[in-house]
Amino acid sequence: MATVHDPELHTDAEIAARIVARLRAEHERIAEDTLTAIVGEISAYEDSEDARAVLADLRNHCRTNIDAFLASVQDDDRFTVEQAAFVEDAIVRRVRQGIPLDAILHAFRIGHQVVWGAIIDEAGRIPGGRGAAILLVQPSMRYIDAVSTQVADVYLSEQQRAVADADRIRRDALELLLSGSSAALGAVRAAGIDLDPQGRHHILHATLRPATGTPQELQALADDIARTFARDALLVVVRHDTITALVRGSSTGDALRAREIVARRAADPGPSVRIGVGLATDDLAGLSRSHEEAGSALRLTSTERPVLVLGEMPALDYLLASADDTARRLVPAAVRQLAVSGNATDAALVRTFDVYVLCGLNVQRTAAALPAHANTVHDRLRRLTERTGYDLRNVEHVMRLATELRLGAA
Repeated sequence: MATVHDPELHTDAEIAARIVARLRAEHERIAEDTLTAIVGEISAYEDSEDARAVLADLRNHCRTNIDAFLASVQDDDRFTVEQAAFVEDAIVRRVRQGIPLDAILHAFRIGHQVVWGAIIDEAGRIPGGRGAAILLVQPSMRYIDAVSTQVADVYLSEQQRAVADADRIRRDALELLLSGSSAALGAVRAAGIDLDPQGRHHILHATLRPATGTPQELQALADDIARTFARDALLVVVRHDTITALVRGSSTGDALRAREIVARRAADPGPSVRIGVGLATDDLAGLSRSHEEAGSALRLTSTERPVLVLGEMPALDYLLASADDTARRLVPAAVRQLAVSGNATDAALVRTFDVYVLCGLNVQRTAAALPAHANTVHDRLRRLTERTGYDLRNVEHVMRLATELRLGAA
């Protein structure tokens, strides 16, 4: 380049000011050079969902950033709140555009490299310019440090806000689905969930016991459910001390996946996992019912049975397990005494009756299964009839006694 003679410039400060002034006049060209360099090195911008809009936004931001940078070094001024505003606005947009933090920071570094290249080129055109350019180093470093800190702080804050907003949107969508609201499908679409209104779905509940768990522990469990159920888990939301998941398909296979989660956490010193799964429904209106069923299943879990899939539970077992105190009080005293007795003779009577039921009320098969003599079986059944008043040749009486023994034991 040809050297420009500026006889009126005498001090390094005057020369440095002239360099910056000339660059400010050229900031449109420098902005285009910056944009080209960023796009050439970072693919995230061109790979974004709306690349044309993102690149147009990036071009405007390059202009604003370069102008702010040159104004800052020219005035040897600190990065002010007013200057920070354009950075904050741009980073908020980048988060929403899906640009990662490392790409944003790299883009700022590239921009500063381009500007410094322009400073060196311009300084080379002025006598004493390269020496005077040293005066621009400190304000430049201050600006770069301030911007980088601002970028990281705003990005992390906005990302947390975006995550919180996404959680709220998913939670609202689930609440609308469970309430049967006509606005549910719109909320589901807004949350980006691929829900087939005619498809088969069910609800899963999970929690931590004996303690309710910290918010972090509950979120970790929710994340584990989302990973394990993968694409079948359309929504996984932490609601108070319970995790609720909307799961695609029938509940077939849920027990296996749920037990995987329980097994992975079995060695942890923290609270244990309980999971209950409701019955599947073919229409969205039935989700509230599946939600209630999942809650019932969760309440019926225990240390010995941490996972309960309602669809795999016989109806009688469910009725017995969910029976209230009134149902238990309806059990005749004689039957209740047998059910809870620690006496070996009483235990033999109950054991013989259980096998008798399993063997289709056939005495010979019962004797072979125990094993015992057929006369012994007849004698025990006779004593059961005397104790309870039930005729064990009557199927209805047999069913009542079988049910009441289990209720009495519970």
